[in-house]
Amino acid sequence: NSHKHLGVILQKDAKWNENIEEITTKAKKRIDIFEKKFIFIPVNKDIHWSLLVVVNPGKMINSATEELSNKEADVPFILFLDSLRAHKKKKLKALIYKWLNSEARRLGKFNTLEARGPFKDNDAFNSLTMPIMDPRVPTQDNSWDCGVFVCRYAYGLLRLYDTRFTCNPTIWKDNSHRKKLGKKWITDSPEFNFDMSDIARLRREMAKLIVELSKIYN
Repeated sequence: NSHKHLGVILQKDAKWNENIEEITTKAKKRIDIFEKKFIFIPVNKDIHWSLLVVVNPGKMINSATEELSNKEADVPFILFLDSLRAHKKKKLKALIYKWLNSEARRLGKFNTLEARGPFKDNDAFNSLTMPIMDPRVPTQDNSWDCGVFVCRYAYGLLRLYDTRFTCNPTIWKDNSHRKKLGKKWITDSPEFNFDMSDIARLRREMAKLIVELSKIYN
């Protein structure tokens, strides 16, 4: 359901930010990405696919407010899922922050959010306000199934749509605690309990589906 999540493709293109912005600003769609729980971003680079997922982009926490409350709250973060651990998350997250900040300015979001750290132009999205997490997930043992893994990762996360990703805002700052939560939410969840035999089956099912769809649309 596009009202709950959004999918975009990150390309190795100097104008990628403008290209995605064009999608979100089309008159007929008027997409507000900050109303989504998940934003799926398949990444293709160096003949390999990985998946970035922006989680809870509209749940930014104000540093002034968080110190006054010990209650758990929905937390914003980026998931990085790579079946070969080949892509560099540091470079990728910088592109995602750039896009999120561009969209925040376009939509007039988070103008009152307190800036954290020495970040350019006091941008709302940075490594402190939206950390990136790369929990351990099943990986491939060949050189050709990365695309299937991306689809399986996305499916597993969609199965977790009704799960609330919450934490005490103060504890959320602790990287070691975030790693424990990543293990709990992703690594140890039944939705991410699969192996290469499941991937092989999924590849066959996808091939069959493509053949059937080609009969309809050709």
